[in-house]
Amino acid sequence: IWRCNSCSKTISIRKDTFLEKCHLTVFTLFQIIADFISELPVTCSMSWNNISNDTAIQWYEYCREICSVMLLKDKKKLGGLNHTVQVDESLLFKKKYEVGRMVDKFWVIGFYDVTQKNGYLQHITDRKAETLEAAIIENKLGYIHGTVNHSQNFVDPVSGVCTNSVEAFWSRIKRRLKYKSGSCGNMKWSHIDEAMYRDYYDMKCENSWENFQTFIKHIAEIYPQ
Repeated sequence: IWRCNSCSKTISIRKDTFLEKCHLTVFTLFQIIADFISELPVTCSMSWNNISNDTAIQWYEYCREICSVMLLKDKKKLGGLNHTVQVDESLLFKKKYEVGRMVDKFWVIGFYDVTQKNGYLQHITDRKAETLEAAIIENKLGYIHGTVNHSQNFVDPVSGVCTNSVEAFWSRIKRRLKYKSGSCGNMKWSHIDEAMYRDYYDMKCENSWENFQTFIKHIAEIYPQ
């Protein structure tokens, strides 16, 4: 608590910071952040930090908000001169009311800049040509369009066009989502943002300390004091 010597008014040092909503100790909060960055399950963080399940879930979600904000902050159109951007859509997960009865499909279009080695995902309502074209124009700089028919070739024999890199990007994202829940049926988009964030900033499991430092730096960028 900061106290003004002139008027005796007080203000919390946590005001307008990432800690403002937090009633936990700073040490505990940093431990939760470290757990999140290390991709530990919420139940483990809850147990190790002696906090409720709701509190652990809430703070993991706050961390995902940081991921979402940083993606928006750093998002740039992919492509450009001498860049190759691969595009492919995928059914990320299905929503079901009951076993065997599918009621909704969650289609996502993925972009991967082979030159910059980063990608981006966007939800699409359908796979109509005009929907896909609008998403491509929104996310890419000017381009020359090339295609490959996977029913005939994995790599176009004439142009050399392929989707190997974007498919590898998809694989990394889906692996993270599957690791977190086993089934992606109840995933929020914030989980997808988290997976994209980790991939964009190259957060490998063996670099936990560097990943933690990067995340703290991003918190400071969003909540400058």
